[in-house]
Amino acid sequence: MNSRTQPTPTAARLAKSAVIVFIAIAAGLVPLEAQGAESKKGISGKVYFNWTYDADPDAAGYNEFTFTRLYLSYGKNLSESIKITLTTDILNNGTPWVAYQKYAYLTAKLGKGEVFIGLQGMNIFNITESNWGYRFLAKSSMDAHKFASSADMGLGYAATFAEKVHLHLTVTNGKGYKYVENDKYKKLAAQAVFGEKSLASHSGFNAGAAFSFEPYEFGIDMTESISVLTVFGAFATESLRIGGEFDRKIDSGKYTQQIIAAYLDYHISAIHKMHVNVFGRVEIYDKNIDEPGDELSILAGLSISPVKTLHIAPTIQIGELASGDLGLSALQLNFEFKF
Repeated sequence: MNSRTQPTPTAARLAKSAVIVFIAIAAGLVPLEAQGAESKKGISGKVYFNWTYDADPDAAGYNEFTFTRLYLSYGKNLSESIKITLTTDILNNGTPWVAYQKYAYLTAKLGKGEVFIGLQGMNIFNITESNWGYRFLAKSSMDAHKFASSADMGLGYAATFAEKVHLHLTVTNGKGYKYVENDKYKKLAAQAVFGEKSLASHSGFNAGAAFSFEPYEFGIDMTESISVLTVFGAFATESLRIGGEFDRKIDSGKYTQQIIAAYLDYHISAIHKMHVNVFGRVEIYDKNIDEPGDELSILAGLSISPVKTLHIAPTIQIGELASGDLGLSALQLNFEFKF
């Protein structure tokens, strides 16, 4: 749970360059505005921080305060139909600071939708992550088990039809935003959603599915493929949000993984503009569906929001202990700051 990988020197140099470029753009030192284009820009960010206590009596144990994430984002309209988005992802990855460029893409209006060019958000688990609604506490199930990456380099197109039907197509490298392309194959992905995509902040419902496919070389003169399929749905009112998902990652050269997850969020009070929610998520993860050994995990807690840009969330985690039994595995106090 506490294992981390060290960044390579090349990655560290790239990270420093990304931060310098981001700061230069944010300060207006790099001229991005097209001649005669409307000048609109904005800088925003999110910070994730927590205290974690390992409650497993048979594990080595740890008790730590951890900075987990800092996202710095910059956006600018180059014209009425073209805009740019940049986001730097700074995280604790075994050293005090490691930085990656997560988003760096151009958006252009085309017909009923938009074209995305560059390092962009992916269309596999972005809706289920929104349905879950508590990214600062824990990654979405598919993200945590590496079914797909949240961003990748390539081309995308998204459109909405009849206000309720959303289609999102992408062609990307398939390696995510932390790694460079290392083969000739590309990942094809498609997502279809009916209903409201942002249930964490809006009432309504959604139902949808996403699928991705990418070949890879396996051995000598052999090609296998990795396919990911997810089916999901959720419903939200002003006080209640419930949702679930069924996910499969099929590696034709190895094995098939599976996730079944359900989550709930309920707003219990608002006292002097301080909002309190109770939430929970239950997940069953199967590393290989052809072998026994499902992993059950439960995350539950309270979310306290004194102001809109601050969330404080004490949580408990229940999962498999070092002994193999199911029990209380960790206690956390989580913070999210937005600006």
